[in-house]
Amino acid sequence: MWKLRAAPATGTITFTVPISATLGATRMRVREVYSYSDIDPCFTYAYGETEDYNVNILPVQYCTPTYISGSTEGDFISLVQLGSINNATGASPNPYYTYYSSMSTDLSPGSAYNITLSPGTYSTGNNISVWIDYNQNGVFETYEKLGNINIPPAPATGTITFTVPANAPPGITRMRVREVYFYSDFDPCSSQYYGETEDYNINVLPIQYCNPTYITGTSDGDYISLVQLGSINNPSGATPYPYYTYYNTMSTNLDAGSTYTVTLSPGTYTSGNNISVWIDYNYDGQFDVTEKLGNINIPPTPATGTITFTVPMGAFPGTTRMRVREVYFYDNFEPCSEQYYGETEDYNVIINNPNKVVSLTAFLEGLYSGSGTMNQANNELGPQFGPGIADQITVELHNAGNYSLIEHSANNVNLGTNGKANVPVPVSFPDSYYITIKHRNSIETTTAFPLSLAGGLITYDFDGPSKAFGGNLLMMTDGEYVIYGGDANQDGAIDGGDVTPFDNDQFNYVSGYVNTDINGDGIIDSGDGTIIDNNQFYYIGAALP
Repeated sequence: MWKLRAAPATGTITFTVPISATLGATRMRVREVYSYSDIDPCFTYAYGETEDYNVNILPVQYCTPTYISGSTEGDFISLVQLGSINNATGASPNPYYTYYSSMSTDLSPGSAYNITLSPGTYSTGNNISVWIDYNQNGVFETYEKLGNINIPPAPATGTITFTVPANAPPGITRMRVREVYFYSDFDPCSSQYYGETEDYNINVLPIQYCNPTYITGTSDGDYISLVQLGSINNPSGATPYPYYTYYNTMSTNLDAGSTYTVTLSPGTYTSGNNISVWIDYNYDGQFDVTEKLGNINIPPTPATGTITFTVPMGAFPGTTRMRVREVYFYDNFEPCSEQYYGETEDYNVIINNPNKVVSLTAFLEGLYSGSGTMNQANNELGPQFGPGIADQITVELHNAGNYSLIEHSANNVNLGTNGKANVPVPVSFPDSYYITIKHRNSIETTTAFPLSLAGGLITYDFDGPSKAFGGNLLMMTDGEYVIYGGDANQDGAIDGGDVTPFDNDQFNYVSGYVNTDINGDGIIDSGDGTIIDNNQFYYIGAALP
C-alpha cells in the first residue's frame, strides 16, 4: 500500500517474488481507495478504481557454463549417483553441458548424504565439484558448494559427503556437477578449457513434524479460542477429530534477540485450561525442551493470558513452526504425546537473524550418558542451567593461517543435552576459520580444517576423529565420539596439575558447580578421579593447528 498526493506525484512499492510462487500466467491487481489504508482486494468501497494485469511467473534462470575444448580429450563426467539419480554417461558434444531435467531425487533438511562421482578417461587432473542451489535464487553461491574431489580416470569413483542445511526451503531446485581439468577451485559458471557440466533437479522435502493426538479432544470445551502473535490473530472454535490444525497460511516475523508476547485464550471448560507454546528454532522437526516458550493456566474464554519470550540470537533464519497446545489439567506435557482432552494448533513463524549461525554438535566425556545424550551439570541443589541444557561452552573462531590469532569468541554458549550448540556470529566474519570448543574441564578441541562461514547457516558435527584436529576425540562404548574430559585447570593437558585440585576438593568434601566435578553430578568423588586418571595415563592433551 502507498499513500500518494494527486497526480503527477508517483510512488514505488518494492517486492520479492516468493520462491514458492507457481510458474505461469497469473493476475496482478492494482487498487486505489480513498481514505482507507488497509484495503481488501474485493470489498466494495465508496470511492476509487481498480485495474488488473497479467503477469507471467518465470522459472529461475541458471547460467550456462562454457568450455573451449570441452570433453574432446576425455575430460567429462561418466557417473553421478545420488539417491534415485543414477546416471552413467559418455562425453557430451559442444556446448559440453546437459540439463537432465527428468532426473531428480528427494533430500531432507538436516540429513547427510553421499554423492558418488566418476570422471572421464583422461589420465590426470579430473576435478569434479558439486553445488546445490539451496535458497532457490538461481545462483550457485560459495556456501552452496558441496565440495570438490580429484578422481583417477573411470571406472574409478569418488564421493562427496554433505548435509542439507536444516533451514533449506522445500521445493524443486537445481544441482550442478562440473568437471574441469587440472583446476580444483573453479566457478560454477565460468569458461574453462577442458571438462563437462551436468545439471539435475533436487526436491528438498518439507520438515516433518509429529501430529499430537487426543482421546476425547475438544468435546467437553477444552480447546484454543485465540492465538495472537504479531500478524497472527486467530480466534477459533473447537475443532473436530483429530483436534489438530496446521494453519499454514498464517505466519509472523520474529527478530532474533527481540522479545515478544503471545496472547492466548482457551475454550469454555471451567478449569484446568493449560496452554503451552514451542518454536522449532533449530529446524530439526522437533520441539525441544529448550524451545518451549512457557505454559499458562487461563480461566475459560473470554479470559486471556500471555507468555513473554525472547528469540535466541542463535535461532536459525528462515520459516519454521510454532506449536500451541491446550491440555486439560496437566501443566507439563509433551508437544507430541497423546492426551485425553485438548487441542493443538501449528503456525509458521519467519525468523529474521542478522547474524550467521554456526550450529555445532559435540558431546562431553564427563557428562555423556549414552545414546547421544548428556546429563545436566549440577550444583549443590540440582541442575546448574535450565531444562535441556547440559552445560555452557566457549566457541572461538581462529585465523586459518595463524591459529594463535582469535578472530571472534562467543562465551557462555548453551550446550544442549542433545549435544547441540547454536552460535551467533556477526556477518563481518565471512572467511574460513578453525572453530574451537572450550569447556571448563574438558580438552580444548578444534575442527579438523578451517570452516567456511560464507553462508548464513553453517553446521559441523564433532562425530568422528576425521572431524577434530589431530583426531582428538574419544570413542565411547556405544560408538559415539566425545571430547576428552579431565582438564580441570585448563592448561591443555590432563596430568598432575589436574589431579592435585581434584584430590584437594575430594578431601575437603567440596560440592557444587566447580571445575573439579568432571562428571557434573555436583559432588567431587571417585567418579571424577577415574576420568582424570584414565586420560592422564594415556597422556591426553590438546591437539591444535
